[in-house]
Amino acid sequence: MFKKAPLFPHALTALLGNGLVLMGPSLIPLAVGIIYLFRRRFWTLILTGICAFFWTHLALPVVVETQLTGMAYFKPTFVKKNASPFGINTLYAGTITHFYDGERLLKNLPCYIYRPLYGNHPKADTDYILEGRLIPKGRTHFVFKPKKWKKVKRTHRLAQMRYDWKKNVRLYLKRHVKDRKAFDLLTSLATGDLEDRSLKFEFGRLSLNHILAVSGFHFSLLALFLYILFARFLPIKSSSIVLLALLTLFFVYMGPTPSISRAWIGLALPLIGRLFGRECSPLNALSFGCLFSLAINPLITTHLGFALSYLATWGLISFTPDMERLINPLLPTRRRDEALKLSFVDKHLYLIATFLRKTLAINAAVTLTTLPLILFMFGKFPYIGIVYNLFYPLAVSFCLVLLLAALLCPYLFPLVTFWAKFLTRLVTYAPKSLDFYLYTPPFSIHIVLISLFVTILYLTKKEENSDNSSFYGDRSSVG
Repeated sequence: MFKKAPLFPHALTALLGNGLVLMGPSLIPLAVGIIYLFRRRFWTLILTGICAFFWTHLALPVVVETQLTGMAYFKPTFVKKNASPFGINTLYAGTITHFYDGERLLKNLPCYIYRPLYGNHPKADTDYILEGRLIPKGRTHFVFKPKKWKKVKRTHRLAQMRYDWKKNVRLYLKRHVKDRKAFDLLTSLATGDLEDRSLKFEFGRLSLNHILAVSGFHFSLLALFLYILFARFLPIKSSSIVLLALLTLFFVYMGPTPSISRAWIGLALPLIGRLFGRECSPLNALSFGCLFSLAINPLITTHLGFALSYLATWGLISFTPDMERLINPLLPTRRRDEALKLSFVDKHLYLIATFLRKTLAINAAVTLTTLPLILFMFGKFPYIGIVYNLFYPLAVSFCLVLLLAALLCPYLFPLVTFWAKFLTRLVTYAPKSLDFYLYTPPFSIHIVLISLFVTILYLTKKEENSDNSSFYGDRSSVG
């Protein structure tokens, strides 16, 4: 596995170098263990870790303990509606590259600006000089309350264009979808934003938040839909170019969040490899995405979405085959000739068993890698989420495909609305009798780190054993 993904050890050491700055020396034992496991690349890994350490150190804001008043240079990245306990407002997210309060100059401050939902709002299509109050909300999070906005000439940002595109999509869906909750679900799938806090809570109660966040799941379905659409009319290389361009346009439309960036890179690299006749393994693409994200913004690791997105994808890639082998005695696979000899009813039952085996394997692989972090952050995990994750992602994927088809043929919107309404009812009226949680007492981050090291150790030993068995197998066959 790691032989086909030479970037994976470097992504790990880059994350460790980044974590040493953000979390301190508690990561040193894990760093020593990882470098020992991949000791054949000792010097390159050391260099990667050192570069990540200093790059993160340069990006880390200075400690701000009190509110400050001054001037700020603000670069907006996102603007969107934001649902909070106090209502819905407009959120500007971006970076204050320079802040001066008359005494000291602060640089590279990740920043949120909240504005009332209604009224005149500055357009997020340019940089701004702001005058107002800076409020620290942690080492890597700040809120700015501006009194004055002044545009910076000859600067351009995509945040406003992205906001306008999503607003037009919402208006288009609103004309065709009359049911409120169905509209909220379809809007979330189409834009990645969910404004209904009650629906967000209901999805979170069932551990289905990943369904609402646009990620590799949505990108893969979109890529498959577009591939089927163009493959009949274009050669392989031409269809790859068109597909890459459209996925890049979708990436610009959605915005560079951690999960979206990972999903785009994970699909773009294999497409580029196909153009040049090269193969790119999924794990190598994931590792490149991680390194690319750290190079662009070292503080992205402070977002929970970054950790969950990469952990879940890594678990899916690395552990799904093992989970499927464990489940195989319960739902055994058959050879092709055996399956063809089955009766009509048995063939369909076998297809259902195959789907259930693969779904269980994926669910188990993702849960295995993300559960320690989820328990560390939230202290609980819903058992009913395991049940819903067996079938709900497939049901939502069907809804997303119907939505894509309806955008081409609006006559399909009644069917899309019916299915989206059914899906929201499944979440809203989930059986309370199954509403049980796995609770854990608060535990140290070291348990999460130990579980991560154990899984990596298992994969490396498994690869070594497979290499040894194939080597001795070759010797015996020659003999």
